[in-house]
Amino acid sequence: MGDADLAPIPNAKVEPKGFRIGGGAVLTDAAGEFEVSGGPRCSQSGATSNWGIDYLRVSREGWGVALVDPCAEAPWAEPIRLRPGASLAGRLEGVPKGCWINVVAAAPDLMWPPRSGLMRSDESWRAYTDEEGKFEISNLPAQVPLTVSAPAPPGRGSESIERRVVLVPGERRWLDLGLPPPEKKSEAVEESQPGTTAARWILVDVSASNRWLGPDLTWFEFVRAGRLKKHLVGGGRWHVHQHRACNHLEITPGRHVLVGRHADGSIGVAEVEVAETAALLEHRMELAPGGLVRIDGSALESEARISLSSAGLQFAVFELIPNVVRYEVVPSGRISLAASSGDRAMEAREIGVPAGAVVDVRL
Repeated sequence: MGDADLAPIPNAKVEPKGFRIGGGAVLTDAAGEFEVSGGPRCSQSGATSNWGIDYLRVSREGWGVALVDPCAEAPWAEPIRLRPGASLAGRLEGVPKGCWINVVAAAPDLMWPPRSGLMRSDESWRAYTDEEGKFEISNLPAQVPLTVSAPAPPGRGSESIERRVVLVPGERRWLDLGLPPPEKKSEAVEESQPGTTAARWILVDVSASNRWLGPDLTWFEFVRAGRLKKHLVGGGRWHVHQHRACNHLEITPGRHVLVGRHADGSIGVAEVEVAETAALLEHRMELAPGGLVRIDGSALESEARISLSSAGLQFAVFELIPNVVRYEVVPSGRISLAASSGDRAMEAREIGVPAGAVVDVRL
């Protein structure tokens, strides 16, 4: 286990999480290595019945947190990269002692290796104010978006206070929750047009055509489209895949980009056409070994919209906040990265990504 520079991290706590696992937490040795007892639980369909480790929670004093997928065998899965740590302190005026302050980091931002198909709830930390309304939370992950929330002080309305922050490694940030929040952009309200009908959702049946890729570790998603279809699984409950991504998808008619991924780092990108009269979209996708891109937004001055393309198909679109470091699994070969901030478009760049390699990109 190491940090972004791959230096070993000793005395990190490794906690196996799962169903009827054999052992408890262990610490990494001087070389950053560890061993836990029990095998991984890598089946979607058996998520409610079989035994094993769903994920490993890795943490250390002064560092952040990593949520490790024991089923992933991507070339970059080892060493595990632990996010650097930071702390958040601040004050909330007009509240009694013991008022809660909550900090949440989205689970996908903490997972290693990234985009493997591991699913779990977000990570959260909580502190309580003292007599002066002050609070402090240590060992928070840096370089990822954090949502800070607290109840509104008496007399200031019923809505809770919420802020979004990104911490720099080693930073102790002071956050005054009593200040007015940043202005929110007005959201456009979509109005139904005369003569239009509600979207028709079509069931999707997709799979990888590669014979060596097991179905439980392959997962698919549409770029800026599609949705999960409600379905019953074991016990009559909805969407109980628990720790692996769900492939019960639906899509509307039209032309869409479909992305397939596997826990071994393979990826595929394809454009699919869904006819207006279709009752079912069936697609078999060939996956190939991909690479990992580490996108560093430390030099950004404002939030940027990032899009990644391969062979002319846009396979990833996301917002990148200044100081965030984001990992994306990409097809090997040449990919295109385009960025824009507000009305300003940055110069697009071509990036060569060898299969199985980790490539650093600084914006």
